[in-house]
Amino acid sequence: MELGDRVVFYVVLAIAVLFAPATARAQENVCKDPNDLLACVTKAIGVDPDKVVTKVTAADDDAYYKGINCDPNKPSAPSPDPNDGLVEKMSSDSRCPKGTTFIEKKNGDKDESFCVDMYHAELVEVLEGGSERPWSPYFPPKKGQKVRAVSLAGAIPQSNITMIDAKAACENSGKRLCSDDEWLRTCSGPKRERKFPYADSPDKRVPGRCNDQPRVPSALDEAYGKINPKPEGGEFGPFMRNACILQRARSLTRTGALKDCVTPEGVFDMIGNLHQWTGGTVFRGGYFQDQKLNGEGCTYVTTRHDAGHNDYSTGFRCCATPVAAPAPKN
Repeated sequence: MELGDRVVFYVVLAIAVLFAPATARAQENVCKDPNDLLACVTKAIGVDPDKVVTKVTAADDDAYYKGINCDPNKPSAPSPDPNDGLVEKMSSDSRCPKGTTFIEKKNGDKDESFCVDMYHAELVEVLEGGSERPWSPYFPPKKGQKVRAVSLAGAIPQSNITMIDAKAACENSGKRLCSDDEWLRTCSGPKRERKFPYADSPDKRVPGRCNDQPRVPSALDEAYGKINPKPEGGEFGPFMRNACILQRARSLTRTGALKDCVTPEGVFDMIGNLHQWTGGTVFRGGYFQDQKLNGEGCTYVTTRHDAGHNDYSTGFRCCATPVAAPAPKN
């Protein structure tokens, strides 16, 4: 955010706080409902019910990871992970790694076929010695932390991730961030013949088939309302990375839960749920709150953000180069 935008942001914010009624200034704790809590972030930055945030500082990023308390009686208890216990499926094609499926792609006489994650990607943390543990999908990895990407059925997809971290996570799993061309081939078909990923209605959106129907109010508005208003042309800043936003009802769906939101090759959730970073420094597919603003279906693309951007709507999936097919047995 430019300096001028920051000034406008703080001025508008201060005016809103000054004139807001006392009851409104006490923010609703958006994580107070146990049914909404999947990662236990009741004290994360911006959701203290008794605090009015009037200034955003660089220290907010550090505070973002602090104050997590899943059980007041056991403050040292680890946060539960909604993806704990899930494992990647073996690919149906021996040329592709776990969690992926094969996509045929021809460019004249050149074979550009690839493997692509069947589901939105999630992260696991790689510890010293090589052991791993789940990483909460609501939090971006910390600076210097090693994570790798997995693609799990029935998982909460990884959000709040930058293109830089998504690329590294894919590479740490021996894969790569999908190129823009690979993503478009997966979503729209070999000749770009589909506007939507499902084969039986390629030119027309089928409401409810994918997680692409805007909720009213939006998860962000519901979380912060008019307390932290977005100025014209401005940003919500750190509030857009708050882990509680995606734990509101009717926000994210688990990967593959919408069985008909699938391509003919068996790739789920190509549109809706979360934006997906590609190697073109863009993200595609839209997310649960918006699947029309920047294009319809597979044509949706956001280009305004750099590779270091992340917010509650950013996710990704990985691609890989197929290995040589095994020789047939005699």
